[in-house]
Amino acid sequence: MSEMVNFGLSNVHFSSLEFASGAYTFQTPEAHPGSINLKMDANFETTEVYADNTIYYVTKNNKGYDCALEVVMLKEDFEKKYLGFKTTADGEIVETSDGKFKDFALLFQVETDEQPNKYILYRNSITKKPSYEFKTLEDKTEIATVTIEFKSLPLMDGSKAIKAKCPPTAKNYATYFTTAPKSPTFTEAAA
Repeated sequence: MSEMVNFGLSNVHFSSLEFASGAYTFQTPEAHPGSINLKMDANFETTEVYADNTIYYVTKNNKGYDCALEVVMLKEDFEKKYLGFKTTADGEIVETSDGKFKDFALLFQVETDEQPNKYILYRNSITKKPSYEFKTLEDKTEIATVTIEFKSLPLMDGSKAIKAKCPPTAKNYATYFTTAPKSPTFTEAAA
């Protein structure tokens, strides 16, 4: 039987990446527990060219996704690595006005009615500082969450890869979250 439905987000990991001499180097993914929701809106444009009284040609431009990841809390390590926060001599984690955002790869798992699939968004660039909202305690506890907004962009190494799905039959399924990702190499030519 084939998969019928997707549900559940888990095993969110971040991986640092560097781009030099036309190639990417990824680091071993690091877990970021506490993920609530990942929203991925396609950033895809088409332009229709009219000729001979009809749509003659359609251009397509796949720019990736506009994404938002909601988490219970941002880990300090994420704030330092990807948001440019700094540590003081007293051990405080400080946001500075000159902190630089750093691109990352995002790996995660989605449950299905069969076995979970694992995914990677290869190159992600933060587009907005996270917003925070803290409230006083009332008659019931409301958990504050944080949302990270980012663009998932194509790799610039010639593969043009944006995301990949790792089904349970893939060779790297068992080690997906424990080994450094790599740019894809294709076994078939693009159509």
